[in-house]
Amino acid sequence: LAAEVRQLLPTAKISYAADWSEYWGHQPNDGSGDRIFHLDALWADGNIDFVGIDDYLPLSDWRHSEGHADAALAVSGLSLPYLEGQVEAGEHYDYYYASDTDREAQTRTPIADTAHGEHWIYRPKDLRNWWLNAHHNRVDGVRQASPTAWVPGSKPIWLTETGCPAVDLGATKPNLFFDPKSSESGLPPSSAGARDDEMQRRYLQAKLGYWAANNPTGPAGVMIPPERVYVWTWDARPFPDFPMRGSVWSDGESHQLGHWITGRISNGSLADVVHEICTDAGLASTDIDVSRLFDAVHGMAIEETGSARSALQPLMLAYGIDAHESAGQIVFTMRGQAVTHALSVPDLVASDGDLGDTVRERAAPGETPETVRVSYIEAESDYRLAAEEVATPDAGPERISEHSLPLAFPTSRALRIADRWLEEGTRARDRISVTLPPSLLALEPSDLIALEGPERLEAYRIERITEGAAREVEAVRVEPQSYLPAAAAERRVETPLTPPPGPISAVVMDLPRADGGSEDHWPHIAVTADPWPGAAAVYRSADGTDFGLVTQIRTPAFMGELLEPLAPGDGALWQRASVEVQMPTGSLLSRDRLAVLNGANGLALEVAPDQWEVLQAQDATLIGTNRLRLSRLLRGRRGTEHLAATEVPAGARVVVLDEAVLRLPLDIDARGLSRHYRVGPSTKPLGDPSFVALETVTEGVGLRPYAPAHLRAAREGGDIRLTWVRRTRLGGDTWETEVPLGEEGETYRLRVLSGETLLRESETTDPTALYTAAQQAADG
Repeated sequence: LAAEVRQLLPTAKISYAADWSEYWGHQPNDGSGDRIFHLDALWADGNIDFVGIDDYLPLSDWRHSEGHADAALAVSGLSLPYLEGQVEAGEHYDYYYASDTDREAQTRTPIADTAHGEHWIYRPKDLRNWWLNAHHNRVDGVRQASPTAWVPGSKPIWLTETGCPAVDLGATKPNLFFDPKSSESGLPPSSAGARDDEMQRRYLQAKLGYWAANNPTGPAGVMIPPERVYVWTWDARPFPDFPMRGSVWSDGESHQLGHWITGRISNGSLADVVHEICTDAGLASTDIDVSRLFDAVHGMAIEETGSARSALQPLMLAYGIDAHESAGQIVFTMRGQAVTHALSVPDLVASDGDLGDTVRERAAPGETPETVRVSYIEAESDYRLAAEEVATPDAGPERISEHSLPLAFPTSRALRIADRWLEEGTRARDRISVTLPPSLLALEPSDLIALEGPERLEAYRIERITEGAAREVEAVRVEPQSYLPAAAAERRVETPLTPPPGPISAVVMDLPRADGGSEDHWPHIAVTADPWPGAAAVYRSADGTDFGLVTQIRTPAFMGELLEPLAPGDGALWQRASVEVQMPTGSLLSRDRLAVLNGANGLALEVAPDQWEVLQAQDATLIGTNRLRLSRLLRGRRGTEHLAATEVPAGARVVVLDEAVLRLPLDIDARGLSRHYRVGPSTKPLGDPSFVALETVTEGVGLRPYAPAHLRAAREGGDIRLTWVRRTRLGGDTWETEVPLGEEGETYRLRVLSGETLLRESETTDPTALYTAAQQAADG
C-alpha cells in the first residue's frame, strides 16, 4: 500500500502512526515468553520515511495524598524538573504496575531483562535505546541470533500526537479523555476531575524541553526532530465560540478537561508573572524564588501605576500565595503543601527553658464570613465581568465578604477560589502562639505544622516567627484538604453573535450648511458598511504619513446611487420628474409638502466629482429590494441651484442628509489644501486592510453666499433699471420685507454677456444697478 501511495504522491512523507503501546513490539503476556518487534518490517520498508508514534506516555505517578512514593522527588506534581525527570524514568521505564490494586498501593514491579540485560525491550518509554539498537525477537523466550530489518537510527521518530488533558494529575494517564457521552471516558487515577490548565502546560514543557536538550543522533540525524512534534489538539473552530457556543457545537463541555490547547496556549505561568512583576520593580532574578508556584494565569489587568506589592496582591489572594524572606531571597510559596513538621509537647519551650504550653485563641463567631462573593473577569465569555458566590448552609445576609479581582479566569477557578476563602475564613478563627527551640531553625513562614488537637492533629500555617533565645511562632489554623483540586462546573454563556464588519464606504463632502455659523467651512463625512462595525474611526493627515484621530462615527449613513440619469432641473420650482435610486430600504419615506419645506428628505447628489447638489424628494416609493423611486423633487437647495442645470448620469452617488452625516473640524486656513483620510472599524488598528483611504480638497462651500433671486428689468427712459432680491444663508425663512444679511458685507457682481462673450462687468453694494443707454450702445 505504501508503494501505491508513493506513486500517487511521490514527494509525500509516508508512515504509520502507531500508538505508544504498540510501536515498540508485541508482548502477549500469555506465558510464551514471546517478544516480537512486529512493526519492524514496516519501519524498515523503503517507502516508509519515518517512525510515527502517538506518544501519550505518562510523566508522573503523583497522588493528592501525603506520603506517596513520588512525594520525595518534588514539592508538587506540577514541578517542571520532576516531570522532565520522568521522561526517561518512572512508570513504563523503571517499573510497571501489574494490576490496578498495585497501582492504588503503589506496589511497583521493576522492569528488567535478567536473561540478556536488554532492559529497554520491555520499556515502552525507552525510545532512545529502541532507536539506537538492533532488534532481536524473542520466541518462546529465546533471543534470535539475527536482528530484524530495523537499522538503528535509520529513520527519525515523529511524535504524530502528544499532549495531556487539562485535568488534575493528567500527566499520570495522558491518554485518557473525559467525555461523559463516551463509553471510553476516563479520568487519571486519583484525579478529582478538576480543571488544571497548568498540568497540560507543564506536561508539554517537560516533554518538549527534555527532548530539545537530550535528543540522541544517528544516521538519520536527531532522533525526534523538534519540528515534527504534533500536539493534540488545536481546534480550528474559533475560540471562545468553541467551547462556549453549545447551540452550535455539542462537544463544548468536553473542552473543560480535554486535550485542547485552544484558548490555553496563550495563558501565562503564575511563576513567570510573579517573577516579571518583581524584576520590573527592580529586583534581581537571584533575589526571587518562584520555584514553588504552580498555576496558570489567564489574564491580569494592572489599571494604574503602583508598587509591586499592589500588583502582586490580587495574585496572592486568588492563588493562595505566601511570601517570606529566606537566606536573602523573597520566597513565594503556594498554600496547600504537605505538613512540614508534626510538633509534640517536648518540642515546645517556655521563656525559662521549661516545657511550654500552646496559647490558643479563637475569634468570635461574628467575625467569620458566612458568604464569600468573588467578582472577576470571565476569561472565556468575552471578558465580561462576572461574580461567583458560595455560602454556608445557615448563612445570613450580614456576614458577607466581597472581593473584586482584576484577574481573568474560567468560572471553575472562581468557584474554587470562593470555596477556599470561605474555608480559610472559618478555620482562621483559630490561632496559636508557641515557642520553639533553635533546633527547629528549618521552619519558616508559610510552612505547615501539625499540633495535637482535642480530637486529631490540627494543621497550622506559620505566619510570623520572632527570633530570640527561642523562636516565637504565630500560626493560623488551616484545612489542607481545602487546597486540593476539586471539580467545579463551567458556566457557559453564549454571547450575542456579532457578524464581522462589511467593507467600509466613506465619502467626504464639501456641502453648504443649513443653519449657518462659524463652522460653515467644515466638510461633511458619511460612512456606511454592511454589517456595521459598531463604530467607525476617522483619521486625517496633511501629508499621508502622520494620521491623527478626528472623530468616531456611531451611526451608519444611508448611501446609494442613481440607477438612471436625472434630467436638468429648475431650482425655483417643484419638479414633476422622478428618478430611480439604489438605496437601503427604510432610508427615506414619503413626506408631506410642509415637512419637505421644513427640511425633510434631504439628499446630497454628486453631479460631478466633488460637486454636490442638495435636493429633496417628497415621495419615496419602494419598487424593489433596496430600490426607490424619488419624485416631486426640489432641486438646487441651499444655494446649489447652479448644479441642477445639468444632467446627472446614472451611477452618481447619493447620500441621505440626516444625523448620521457628521461635520469634520477643519482650520479655516486649510481650505483649498489637500487632506488625506483613513476610515475603518474603530476596533481595528489604523493599518488594517479594512480601512479605506480618501484624499479631498475642501473649498469651504458652506461660506459661499447664495446667488440673489427675482432679477427684474424696467426702462427708465433709455436706461434699464435692474433690481433683485437678496438671499441669505442664515435666517432666510423670515416673512419680513428683507431677509437679514448673514454676511460681513454686501457686494454684487454684474456681468453683461452676449452668448459666451463677456461685454461688461461691474460691482455694486446695493441690490440695484442702472444699465445706461450709453453703456447699451457701447455694448452693441
